[in-house]
Amino acid sequence: MKMVVSRIEFRPVGQGAFIRGQVKIKDFASQGPIKHFRWVYDCGADAKKEIIDASVHDLATDWTTKEALDVLVISHFDKDHISGLPTLLTRYKFRRILMPHLPRLVRLCAVLEHLAEENMTRAVELLDFADDPLRYVNRMGGDDVTQIVLVDAPESQEPPGQEESDDVGDNTTTALPESDYGEQTRPDTTGKGGLRLISSGRPLIRTEMWELVPYVDAAARTLLNFATQDHSELESKLKDIWQARDDFNEATENARAADDSVKQAQNDVVAAKKEVADAELSKDGVFINVNLPLRQQQKVMEALLVEENEALKAAKKTLGETKKKMEREIGQLKTLVYAKMHKAKKRAQRPSREAALDRKRGLTAEEKNAISLMIYMGAITERGGLTCAKVGAGYVYDSFASPNLYHEGINGDGFLLTGDAGLRDAEAVDQLMTHLTRNRIKRLAVLQVPHHGSKNNSSQYTASKLFAPFNVMNANPFGRYGHPHEEVVKLFSGYPHKQVSLANARAFDAFSVVTAETTANYPHEEVLPWLWEEGWLW
Repeated sequence: MKMVVSRIEFRPVGQGAFIRGQVKIKDFASQGPIKHFRWVYDCGADAKKEIIDASVHDLATDWTTKEALDVLVISHFDKDHISGLPTLLTRYKFRRILMPHLPRLVRLCAVLEHLAEENMTRAVELLDFADDPLRYVNRMGGDDVTQIVLVDAPESQEPPGQEESDDVGDNTTTALPESDYGEQTRPDTTGKGGLRLISSGRPLIRTEMWELVPYVDAAARTLLNFATQDHSELESKLKDIWQARDDFNEATENARAADDSVKQAQNDVVAAKKEVADAELSKDGVFINVNLPLRQQQKVMEALLVEENEALKAAKKTLGETKKKMEREIGQLKTLVYAKMHKAKKRAQRPSREAALDRKRGLTAEEKNAISLMIYMGAITERGGLTCAKVGAGYVYDSFASPNLYHEGINGDGFLLTGDAGLRDAEAVDQLMTHLTRNRIKRLAVLQVPHHGSKNNSSQYTASKLFAPFNVMNANPFGRYGHPHEEVVKLFSGYPHKQVSLANARAFDAFSVVTAETTANYPHEEVLPWLWEEGWLW
């Protein structure tokens, strides 16, 4: 008997998203090796970086493998979805990084909106990634491992074909603009680094028992028109920022070294004073003549401490100047990018009211929601699965009051992650169901409610069509955005057997178990001990 077990964990990062999971496929008959697949969906939080960094650290505790992880999905470029990327990509390599196919101008625009809220080092790292993802990953050491996979929005209402092969091969649609993705712009089909452009709604990975399917709403295609025709100004300003980053990093190291020198000089002065005191005290406790050489040594140490303090003051001044320069350069880039975005939208004949707003904010809320990359993951079997879920310590809605809640159904083993997708309109929901196919939607066990439970991204139609036993919202109800909205909570808990969980201070953890055979019962004498050994039973 073959079995696939899929696990999904919503980490408690408040307003943001850090979702991880793994898939294990086991053949009990052959007793062969277990096939593993590990993935991460988004890595960010609208909070102090220590919160998201702690969740990344937990990943190292739970996933001890030194091999590259399989897939990192970046739904879009808002701060609360990518702020943890520098930490994540420093510690881990990924075989594939999925993101929506967007012009360089759109990526920069999305990142720049909230960049001032980050510390300067992380802010420039995020800007570097958005500007050229492949260059950034290569700098992190993933050049021979990582492939950047760009997911294109569908051009038509017809869903693409569904290959039935392990690790779908060439799924290239169009050539990539050279100025939008750096030097390596030719689509790569070897699976060993480079760039690759694939169709929305077609499986990226499809084995005999499990699949991963990416999808971007068709509305994102309009953003492909928002490309600048002249990159020379952008290139010049970005080079200024990279130089300012290098100067800031050098100044940071110099300030750190100067601080260490001051601490050492302080210790030397203390030691010199102790030597003088010890030398001037006789064995019987009576003071004798002053030891002049030691006194002179003490004065030398004190003078050196004064010099080191002056050097530290100068180093901190330089650090402050380089930081202000970097902030100034980023501010100038933001003005430049927004101006170019305004011109690009005028060429695309956007409505004048929205174009006027874009002078100040670059992208509208609707445009940012349109680019969100969604992911479906689920088993490929005629038989549905058993899905179990658990919530940790923290906030919980009354509809999910039990610390352990189990749900079993004929169809219930798929996971749908939506990021900040705009799924309020019936047309958007219908397009999603058409491209992912209704059979996949029927198998849903866990749904990430769009945009942290915002009322602008879901409707009663959304809740009725995307029927899932467990609906999770990554949000902080006490934060500045007020997500999730109470109307959305009611929508997704107002149908029979549907539960709502809030991943804020509380984690949400679920796994599904699916067998390949359509008639066999679950062999608990084999399955349960194996799940327990793998650490998948609570």
